[in-house]
Amino acid sequence: ATKNVVEIADTIARERGLDLGETAERARETTSQVFDLANRLIAAGYATEDGSRQVNTKVGSKEQASVFEPLFSNYASARLASSKEFRTVVEKASEYVSLSGGIYQETKRALDDSGHSLVAQGTTSEVCWLVTDSIGTNAEFDSNGSNDPFLVRTITIRGFDSSDELVDREQILIDICNATQETFTDNVLVHSGLMAVARSILSEIDEYIDSLAPGHRLVLNGHSVGGSLSILMLFLIAQQRGVDFATEKVSRVYTFGSPPVAVLKSENDDESGTIADIADLVGSDLGGNSLSKCRILEQLGLPPSIVHAYIQPWDPIVRLFSSIDPLYPLLGDMGEDGETLYVSGPPRSLRPLTRQIIQSWDGWPRFRDNFRAAAKQNFTAVGTQHLLLPDRLRYLSDKLAAVDVQVPEMVCMVTISAEEVYPSLSEHFPLSTFSVSFVPAALRSFIHHFYPAYVFPLVEYTKKVKKRDQKETKRR
Repeated sequence: ATKNVVEIADTIARERGLDLGETAERARETTSQVFDLANRLIAAGYATEDGSRQVNTKVGSKEQASVFEPLFSNYASARLASSKEFRTVVEKASEYVSLSGGIYQETKRALDDSGHSLVAQGTTSEVCWLVTDSIGTNAEFDSNGSNDPFLVRTITIRGFDSSDELVDREQILIDICNATQETFTDNVLVHSGLMAVARSILSEIDEYIDSLAPGHRLVLNGHSVGGSLSILMLFLIAQQRGVDFATEKVSRVYTFGSPPVAVLKSENDDESGTIADIADLVGSDLGGNSLSKCRILEQLGLPPSIVHAYIQPWDPIVRLFSSIDPLYPLLGDMGEDGETLYVSGPPRSLRPLTRQIIQSWDGWPRFRDNFRAAAKQNFTAVGTQHLLLPDRLRYLSDKLAAVDVQVPEMVCMVTISAEEVYPSLSEHFPLSTFSVSFVPAALRSFIHHFYPAYVFPLVEYTKKVKKRDQKETKRR
């Protein structure tokens, strides 16, 4: 099919007296890549439940099965979340993503829907937090766990909310962008601005951890920066109360669209962690061929499964402060006036829009200078990563045709290791500085990150699967 398409184009061009030459060859290569991508995805899907790198399937009217590689076949840790994992990986995440959204608005409704009761709420260092209680079981967090009930205390941390006039929003942005590295342990470096906030919040809510009975459990939860703060609070709990307390008491840390805030000192000193460096590890024993690998958590004595991170793959915020950050370079594309972004390249609609926004913001010079000085980092993902994926045709449309800014329905979830998540996003969901400079991609970036970008897909997918399972049960 690829050959026919290019040959037809070449024939038409020659009939009109044109010699495509090298252009035709490039077109042939590009068309071949497009057809290969479409065939792989349609025939073999995103990944397999057992991690197989090849799928035997029939395409069209072929009598014999052909062998295709799933989209994520280059990543040894990539797995399609199975029905056996639904309760622990999807349904439980649906409960906690509702809470992470409820802290922004409609809190009472979110508590009622998720079966949580309010214990306390407050604001520390300009960040809102929520403490709730619910009843849970080990089987909800571990498929091999028991169904004996116990009390679960959840601490949900809110991310940045630009609409909240009751907090100092500019100060929050400064803390977020103060990403200079701070030594946490001999070999773990963390985001200094957010670590200071995490320490303040933990000091404020320590009493709600102290009051837990021996059989009670703890869950940390948050969207965006709220999830990043939850991870840092886990680190602090392990440091202050001991690793045994953290592993026995903390059932899970849930993050939704959260930027990375930690890196191993050994990686940082070696200037590793770039996509090229990480790609060398893909598929190797060191490079995340198992979901049971997360070198940062291992350094702290914590299991990788203690953190479950959920990602909308076109969300740029999950790449912030990392080796694949598409946002930091935007300030490098600034005019001499310090206000006009996107000065290079062709005319872009966002240029006058961003200039107007910046001109009306008195705090812009401080933010700009702080961001330039501190935001270029090499932080890496932490814990087990989960990609919320759309229908295959929607993916192909977004990748090959035009940007659809709306958040798609989720049809499946791919689980992947912390070491392999950034290379996989760069390959299959690329976000370049140039691309996010255009209005459609910029709008998608915002829409695929902020509330309810994570709530709607997870909650609706959970409902759909449960409804389907109920119908199948009745048929039996």
